[in-house]
Formats: sequence, structure tokens, C-alpha cells
Amino acid sequence: MSEIKVDKISPNSGTAMTLGDASDVFTLPANAKIDIANSAELEVNGLLEVKGTADFTGAQVTLDDDELSGDKINGGTISDFASTGIDDNANQKVLEVNNSATNGIKVTRPFWAQTACLAYGRLTVTTDGAGAATAASLSRSFNCNTPSVSAGTITVTFTTGAQASPGPNSTTSVPFAMVTADSATKAAGESIGSWAALTHSQIDFTVDGAVGLGKIKFPINLTTSTIDFLVFNPAAPEF
Repeated sequence: MSEIKVDKISPNSGTAMTLGDASDVFTLPANAKIDIANSAELEVNGLLEVKGTADFTGAQVTLDDDELSGDKINGGTISDFASTGIDDNANQKVLEVNNSATNGIKVTRPFWAQTACLAYGRLTVTTDGAGAATAASLSRSFNCNTPSVSAGTITVTFTTGAQASPGPNSTTSVPFAMVTADSATKAAGESIGSWAALTHSQIDFTVDGAVGLGKIKFPINLTTSTIDFLVFNPAAPEF
């Protein structure tokens, strides 16, 4: 076997050079490498066959559209995934597909989409001699924090609030509630079983002993009375 030792090979004329003839095989020995300088290119017009490992760490590989088959992907995570029919913007697992007969497709929906009920509870309200609320405790509740009382207004915040925009396939983002309460005889201009304010994160009741729309007036002879409330999820999806 002949051996040629030179430091550089250049074309005899022009800028192109051919190595060997058709079907020739050139062997690069073990641990040897071809170092392609920055901005240089290795142009492959035929087939580049790699039987070992191709390490592209730190490199950018650009492929033409539709050049990579899904059959060639096995495992791993594809970030920023989208297809003709799927746009995946989730930052956690929300869809699981498996072979279980009872759980072929599992969808993990956020809290606001899991139930039509956002919160409920029973308030036991303590009033003073003028019928104004001074304290309140909560029982039989769901998704509610400990109530607070200030100047006759009882506030219950929700542990997890509803989203402030419509959910998938839902038609509204406005919460609504049903309220029942111990009450005195209804007087003119008085509302029985109503809330003073309702948002995506809390519900307020006004019990100040006065009569008026949006207020609850308890019997004057009771020192403790109850308010039952059920708040509906405004963004629950429609199916």
C-alpha cells in the first residue's frame, strides 16, 4: 500500500477537486476526524450513511418541511408542538392515552373546568341587638376560606377562583349564585336571600340590620342565623 504525506491538497486548476472514482471507498481511521471550520459547509448531494453516532450537541440542524417522518421518533418530548388539527400550548400533562379498557383517553382539566359548582357553604351568623353581623363561621363548605366580617359585611373568598374569561365551549364568564337565609317578614325594598357582591374570587353578604336591595335582614329576636349559598362556575364547559 502506497502512502502520500503532504500538508495540503489543492486543485490543479479552478476551485474544485475530485477524490477517486465512482464506487471507491475512503476510510477514516478510528479516532480520526474531519474538522470543518466555521462558515464552511459539507454539501452532501447523495446519501450520508452514519453507522455509529452522530453528535449534534450545540449545533443547529435545519431540515426541509415534511422531511422527518413520525415513524423515526421514539420517546422524548417535543416542545412547541402543533399539527393541522392540534395546537399544544400546555405546560403540564393534560391528556393521557393508554390501552386501559376503562381509561382509554384521560383528560386532566383545570379546576375551573372540572365542576359546574365553584363554591358552596353554610354561614352561621352572629348579630348584635340591632341585627348587624358581628361574626360568622362556615360549615358544609367547598372551595371556601374562613369568612371575615367588617361593618356588617360578610366576605367569603374562594380557595381557587374561577377564571375571568369564558372556558372552552362556555358562553359566559359571569358567576352567579343561589342564596337562602333566615329572614324577617319581607318589607318594601328588602331583598331576602341575596348577595351584596359576587366576583370570580369571592362573595359578599351585607347584614347590617338595615332594609335594602342586596341586603339580608334577620329576625330581630335571633342572635344567630344562617345563610346557605351555592356559587356556580361561570366558565364550566358545555358539552
